[in-house]
Amino acid sequence: PAIVVDYESPAWRKMMLMANRSDSQALPKQKLRINPSHPIIVGLNSIRNSRPDLARDIAQQVFDNALIAAGLMDNPRSMLSRMNSLLATVLSHERGEAPEMEADYSERTPA
Repeated sequence: PAIVVDYESPAWRKMMLMANRSDSQALPKQKLRINPSHPIIVGLNSIRNSRPDLARDIAQQVFDNALIAAGLMDNPRSMLSRMNSLLATVLSHERGEAPEMEADYSERTPA
C-alpha cells in the first residue's frame, strides 16, 4: 500500500551511525508514496471519520511496514504492541464483539 522513496541506503545509514557513535542520529523525515487504489488505503479512508483511533493506528502501521521494507526501521519491536492490538481488533470484529483498542503503547522497549 505504501513505499518509502528517496531514502539513504540502509548500509550507508549504518556506516554513518557507526562513524558517529556518540551522536544518536534519529531517522530523518521520509517521503512515503501511497497507492490510493490499494484495498488497505481505500479501507483506511473509509474509516478515518468513524473510527479515527483505529485509522491512526493503521496509518502508522502502514508507515512502519514501509520503513521495514526499505530497511530503515532500527527497532521493529517498537510496533509489536500496536500490531497485537490491531490483530485483536480484527479478531473481535470477526467474532462480532465490540472492538477494544489498546491506546497506550508506552511499553515499547528500545533495542
